[in-house]
Amino acid sequence: MSSSYVYYEDDFQPKGPSLFRRMLDLFMFAVAVHAFFFQFIALSVSCLWVSYLIYKALKTNDKEKQVDLLCASIVFNMVYFVEFLAWWILRFIPLYYELKILMFIWLLHPKTRGASLIFNNFITPAFDSVSKRVDYSSAKMDKLISPYLESSATAIQDKYEQAKNSSVEVKPDPNALLEKADALLAETAKKISFAFIALPTTDSVHQPGVSHQAW
Repeated sequence: MSSSYVYYEDDFQPKGPSLFRRMLDLFMFAVAVHAFFFQFIALSVSCLWVSYLIYKALKTNDKEKQVDLLCASIVFNMVYFVEFLAWWILRFIPLYYELKILMFIWLLHPKTRGASLIFNNFITPAFDSVSKRVDYSSAKMDKLISPYLESSATAIQDKYEQAKNSSVEVKPDPNALLEKADALLAETAKKISFAFIALPTTDSVHQPGVSHQAW
């Protein structure tokens, strides 16, 4: 016994998204707008507002305010560095951007002075523990890189002077000079990459008679 089924035209019409899918899309859109809005406020406070406060402190020559804002800038840099590394975890924290804005207000407010508190109790000891190694490595890198940079700058200047003082009265081609400069910089970068191999280990930092001069 065979069963028959009558096909209607509606059976072949594409169906739209379900109500659940529409509600989910609306929710995701609201989350994206919410994140953008509060992230914009957080960036405005930590970048634009701090820059304006530093400008006012420099104009009025307020040394205490300058020191506090400098500490705040360092703390903000550390916050953004940690946020970049742990973003895949922080984005799941509820009300993260609201808490971030409140934290920035606590760091900047003159009554709480949270930035100075964090800088003196946490950042300063951490930087002091690696200061000698960083200064030694930077001095070594400066010693390795400076000759290559100086030779490249001298070569570029010589090429420009030769083109400028050539007997043929032709205006130097800026594009040709830029190509020569790029070639010299590429060669310099190659030499520097090989020079990094010659960097000593950090175990030699505490050797006697080694000067620790930063850049």
